[in-house]
Amino acid sequence: RSIDHRLWETWAHAILGLIYLELLAAGDAYHHLQRSRTMAEEVGSSFMVMVATNLLVSACILQDRHAEAAKLLPDRLPEPVSVMDYMLLNAIGELAMAQADPSRALQLFDHVDLSDRSSWLGAMAYHFGRILQLRGETLTRLDRLAEAEADLQSLLRRYQDQGVQMGWWRIHLGLGKLYQAADDPKRAGAAFGAALAQVEELAASVGDDNLRE
Repeated sequence: RSIDHRLWETWAHAILGLIYLELLAAGDAYHHLQRSRTMAEEVGSSFMVMVATNLLVSACILQDRHAEAAKLLPDRLPEPVSVMDYMLLNAIGELAMAQADPSRALQLFDHVDLSDRSSWLGAMAYHFGRILQLRGETLTRLDRLAEAEADLQSLLRRYQDQGVQMGWWRIHLGLGKLYQAADDPKRAGAAFGAALAQVEELAASVGDDNLRE
């Protein structure tokens, strides 16, 4: 802000919003992502509008503001779907899941080819991996448990290979729900325990007492 670089400030708000989403601080996330989206529109960056919108939808869902989330999104995906449109697909699919429509969410996620993961490197592993995570959770809701496990386990391995730690607890939580649905309490307990350990580790690194709680 001191050097009046609006695009960098836009990015900063988006990254802060992502961090607050990971901490489940929905209100703080919403504030920064709303600001990021507004600034992106002001500087004319369509890419940053898409980034901020994708994350802002997640913040709205976390606060049960589904109608507001829906207003941020187009009625349908563009054709053909580009790599950058994956962020839009992620947001639309996440909202469909929040609205208890896993069949529509799966139709969206299967709209793109996630089989070639050679470009899932570093931060891009998280970008693409979020879609695969949501697809795994969708398959669990549809009782397609073997496919769901394959998605979530392969994503966990990819994150480990790329050193991506953000979102690990969400994958383990998804696996816990999957094994619970499969009536496998031992594996469910192990997955939930792994998720809890990661959340506690994350909480221990937060200096703000309110956020830690």
